[in-house]
Amino acid sequence: MWQTLVKTARQLLSQMGRSIPRSGPETLRPRSGRPAQLNTYNPLERVVLTDEVGRTLFEEYGQHRSAQGRGNDETGWVLLGLRERNEAVVLATLPAGTAADASVSHVRFNSSAQAVASRIVRQSDRRLTILGVVHTHPGSLRHPSDGDFRGDSQWVRVLRGQEGIFGIGTADAKTASEAGVRPSYQPHPNVQCWGELRFSWYTLRLGQRQYRPIPLEMVYGPDLARPLHCF
Repeated sequence: MWQTLVKTARQLLSQMGRSIPRSGPETLRPRSGRPAQLNTYNPLERVVLTDEVGRTLFEEYGQHRSAQGRGNDETGWVLLGLRERNEAVVLATLPAGTAADASVSHVRFNSSAQAVASRIVRQSDRRLTILGVVHTHPGSLRHPSDGDFRGDSQWVRVLRGQEGIFGIGTADAKTASEAGVRPSYQPHPNVQCWGELRFSWYTLRLGQRQYRPIPLEMVYGPDLARPLHCF
């Protein structure tokens, strides 16, 4: 999957009119001719999701699981939003796409369609950038796999701040009646559940040897790409 993610990232960043940083912090080159301002990014402290982004992930994951003959295949989304100094704010989801290649062990995104969709979404806010990716596992592996790490550890170098957020979806959470709580609940700072569906969130920075669980916060707001979820 990671080769497709790198391709997607390069396509989206190209569509966004941005260069891919090779190493070190990003340097902004102001048009006014003033000295360039060094804009460094600290390690991420939290991920902020709008409520509609969260609803998109849960609803589309549920619909995917209900699809006859494909419920156990992996699926996923590229995440767009704002990369702030200490946090990532997710404002849009780009689904794998109807033409995605998927099985129980992999998902290969429709990167061309995602690149076009990202260009449309960014018409509303040019600051949007790629923040990471969410994908599902058919069993109870709530953590990125070794294969995920091999790809993600290379992919993060093309992301702003050279750090990405990664969500893993599974369908092994306790139901509301079993948990004795509301249908949507957060058993751990980096975990969000809705019925049997569960998303566990992590971050990975260039050079790190393992993923780090990252706290998740929800705020009121849109999924800017939701109207495009037909490709």
